[in-house]
Amino acid sequence: MKKPYIVLFCAVVVCGIIITYFQLNKNSLIENNYTKADLHIAIICDGNRRYGKKKGVGKLGGYNTGERNCFECIKWCNNMKVKVLTLFLFGEDNFKRDKKEVKYIFELLENAIYTRYKDYVMKNNIKFKLLTTTQNVPDVAKKSFLNCQQLQKDTQYHTGMVLQLCIGYSGTTDIEQAASKTLIESSNFQDNLTTKGIPDPDILIRTSGEKRLSNFMLYQLAYTELFFLDKQWPEFTKRDLVKVLHDYSKRNKRFGK
Repeated sequence: MKKPYIVLFCAVVVCGIIITYFQLNKNSLIENNYTKADLHIAIICDGNRRYGKKKGVGKLGGYNTGERNCFECIKWCNNMKVKVLTLFLFGEDNFKRDKKEVKYIFELLENAIYTRYKDYVMKNNIKFKLLTTTQNVPDVAKKSFLNCQQLQKDTQYHTGMVLQLCIGYSGTTDIEQAASKTLIESSNFQDNLTTKGIPDPDILIRTSGEKRLSNFMLYQLAYTELFFLDKQWPEFTKRDLVKVLHDYSKRNKRFGK
């Protein structure tokens, strides 16, 4: 190789190393700077069935992959020092789905919460909360609800990230129940919501390409910044999360002023 080509080759390699270094540090800077602002991130984990169909593993296989991605997301957010992470996993209306599908979902949740979730939140000082508006829990979901309620009790004095799983949740029912209790007890409306004591979400992420709230936290999302991603939930990555945080940092929330 002639000398000019050697110099050119070395210059290209050095430039590549420099670009990679700054890109890595840029991502690290985003993680460090924009997740220390007491952020509450809420995610509608949508697109599991479509992912399963696309990958040829069926909708139940899609749920399985989606659940594993939920656990990864919990670890990302905890490591990035997010204050509150809320995952919308199963709506109150979703109990209307096929019985076999609902049964599989709750068996999956039951196993995950009792094993990996429990171990991780206990070891990492995470405060776990179940958000639900379902009053008459179907038999198929009772064991999962009991596991969640026990984990909530076991972590009530933890001081780390707050992890909220929305299971059997409805935004309209949340408002209706809170309003009814407020009238009966002459108490504060916000104290009667399922999210009592938790700040409203700063960021809402919805995967799957759908651009609607699907009855999720209708009262709490008044000033939340919304991000709709075309990826299915099992395809959501840490890089996607970091990009959302970067885009959020450039938005200016004026709260009506």
